[in-house]
Amino acid sequence: MRSAANALRRRVRSSVGHNALARRIGIPLYRRAMRFHAFSPPPRVFANSMPKAGTHLVSALLGQLPQMRFSGVHADQSQFIAAASESWRLGEIRALLSPIQDGQFATGHFSAYPALLELLDELNFARLFVVRDLRDVVVSHAHYVTAQRSHTYFKRYAEKFRSTDERLMASITGSDADEHAPALESIGARARAYRPWLDDPNCLVVRFEALVGAQGGSTEELQEATVSAIAQQVGRPLDAETLLRVCRNVWSPSSSTFRSGQVGEWRRHFKSEHVRAFKAIAGEELIAFGYERDLDW
Repeated sequence: MRSAANALRRRVRSSVGHNALARRIGIPLYRRAMRFHAFSPPPRVFANSMPKAGTHLVSALLGQLPQMRFSGVHADQSQFIAAASESWRLGEIRALLSPIQDGQFATGHFSAYPALLELLDELNFARLFVVRDLRDVVVSHAHYVTAQRSHTYFKRYAEKFRSTDERLMASITGSDADEHAPALESIGARARAYRPWLDDPNCLVVRFEALVGAQGGSTEELQEATVSAIAQQVGRPLDAETLLRVCRNVWSPSSSTFRSGQVGEWRRHFKSEHVRAFKAIAGEELIAFGYERDLDW
């Protein structure tokens, strides 16, 4: 048993892409190996975002930092909310996060549940909250759901909504429960649940747009400043040479969840009816997240 664990740890140590290794050998086996992987400097890290806002992008970055590895833990809050009472099963979240070692990171999609923030403090997690222009989030969501047959909402998007415009509108307004899937909240309701992360004093807010660099429509200078801030937040300050290397490898079209990743892509997809609906449903959240100053856009 011990020799098998040692062999698996050697595979982990020799892997450049820890997320890729997790996919190859399976998440449960990978998690087991990482529980034996200790002796990296603290902290342990929790990177959080709304779905389709950039968790995989920041995960790719963290995996390149010195003595920092993926824990094998990626979770969605829907796994931990009791359907009958809509109450959080916090004990299960604790059981998932507690085994994560120093120098390892987990990713997830969790709204700002106060007891969760207290748990992350108790377990000494450094944390990141990745945000993205909510208009680009809904574009990414509509395309992703339609392309992923295993997704909860695939059948609804593929069979009920007959056009890209209808699917995009559904990602903005939400949709009722039907024979295909449970209800989907509007982008405004989803964003409001995550909004308190912006005020968490122990959390670094990371903008997707700042991470993509020149390839994604931003700038190299903004990317370098953001990567440097993340590295500082997780106790892995970078010298100039390493910083440039990490930046070059962050934005990757080879990711399984990558589709375009361009800043401001919503402008190519939104029609006047989408703009009106979005302003009514999530205009205030767009301002709160720092992407507009008012509703005049």
